[in-house]
This record gives sequence, structure tokens and C-alpha cells, in this order.
Amino acid sequence: MIKDRLAFECDSDRQDGVQYWPMLTPEKELIGVCGLHKQAAGVYELGYHLRPKFWHQGIATESAQQVIQFAREQLPATKLIAGHQPGNLASQHVIEKLGFTYIGDVMYPPTGIASRTYELKL
Repeated sequence: MIKDRLAFECDSDRQDGVQYWPMLTPEKELIGVCGLHKQAAGVYELGYHLRPKFWHQGIATESAQQVIQFAREQLPATKLIAGHQPGNLASQHVIEKLGFTYIGDVMYPPTGIASRTYELKL
């Protein structure tokens, strides 16, 4: 499973120039990941996953802001999408704070759960 995910991220970087990039503390401790995956022409999905000890510190918001800036300046992106599991109010807050607009619930096959889905037009 880990090998498959690593291969997916490497393929995403090689094909589209984006992936979920690792975030590290100055001491090289893994905080989590934040990045993009291409979904269609001009459309990228923003995602982030942080280790629990780094939750509620503004890291998700700050890192996602940098990734959005990257998408605006470096990619042929016209729209970003983002989603979260229905009960994850912290992620909902981050996504809304970033300026995304709710567009509906979409089934996320890896989890089998309908994710609340948002978009940000660039």
C-alpha cells in the first residue's frame, strides 16, 4: 500500500509536475503532506494530510495558501477542487478560509465515503 502510494506520487510529479509534497520541521520531522493532483485539463485537486500532533496550528492553511499560489503562478490551472470527510469540521474551516465554495458531495472511491467538495476558480 505504501509502495503504491509512493509510485502514484512519483508518477503524478513526473506526468503533471505536481504531487503531495512532504512538509518537515526544521529538525526534519515529518509534519504531513500538502499538494495537488491533476484531475482534468486546468483542474487540480488540493489536498493535505497532517500528523495529529500538528493539527490546529495553522499549518494546513499556510501550506495550502502556498500551494494555491503555486497553482496560480506555475500551472495552467483554472480551478482547484478540495474535499473533506463530512465530520471533519477543521478541514471544512480551512477549505472555506482559503476561499473555496461548496459545490456538493462527491463519492471518494478509496474510502467509500461521500466527501463534501468545494471549488476555487483561479
